[in-house]
Amino acid sequence: MLETQVNRKIQRMQKNRMIKSTLYNNMPWKARVFIRKVYYFGSKFDCSVCGSRVRDLLSTGHKLAILDELDVIGAKYREQDTCPVCLSHCRTRLVHKFLRTGTNIESSKLRLLHVAPEFGLYLSLRKISNVEYVPADFVVERYADYIPVEQMDITQISYGADHFDAIVCNHVLEHIENDRLAMAELFRVLKPGGWAILQVPIAKNLEHTFEDRKIVDPAAREQNYGQKDHVRVYAMDYVERLSSVGFVVEVLDALALWGRETTEKLKLNPEEKIFVARKNIIDGAHR
Repeated sequence: MLETQVNRKIQRMQKNRMIKSTLYNNMPWKARVFIRKVYYFGSKFDCSVCGSRVRDLLSTGHKLAILDELDVIGAKYREQDTCPVCLSHCRTRLVHKFLRTGTNIESSKLRLLHVAPEFGLYLSLRKISNVEYVPADFVVERYADYIPVEQMDITQISYGADHFDAIVCNHVLEHIENDRLAMAELFRVLKPGGWAILQVPIAKNLEHTFEDRKIVDPAAREQNYGQKDHVRVYAMDYVERLSSVGFVVEVLDALALWGRETTEKLKLNPEEKIFVARKNIIDGAHR
């Protein structure tokens, strides 16, 4: 009898949680953000992307042996990393900081392509009046309720050459089977003199990027690459791949740029580099 009562109570609790979850997920995105802002309000952390004050940050990343074995920066598990309001984590904060302090995004009129737009960065970038902002993704359905995202396959971009002044592509290329074709397309649509922030996870303990076209099962990909939808693990020869399609690549360090105090305040990963790829202008031509 007692067991039956307990089971009924558990079922009621599960049903209530399901109803609450359904109601929450069907709210307009602005209402969901407001609820998260109120629920997580506190004075422990300030999110540098959305400006929210929160009592705690959420964990992010994955606890997988391969990520520790290869020491994959940008993919390993991190506690107290993700803003519960705008869902930005350390790699998003890194790009946001560099965009604001290391580029001309606030001082020049730019046409900006943002591939697979992170919610926090979207909220920030859409407010910049001098930026013609183009968010794009291969799977647009996941943005249906809050961002008008353009459908785009970055291995065959529909825009003409030299169309965008700037590109942000943050942790996308490790998902693309033909990453060199995607890199070439991003180079093609970037204007001469333009810049692109092209971030990927990097394995410190790999000399050369590891990929095997025979690994197609999601579980095997997770075991070998650290995520079910990844198709490789990049090493620092990633720079050579970008250079091979024409980019001039600069690898920047957060600690060197902003110092330890700022890096710790923003809760950045001090080991994560910034990959800035440029389409240079040389004697009236470009490469």
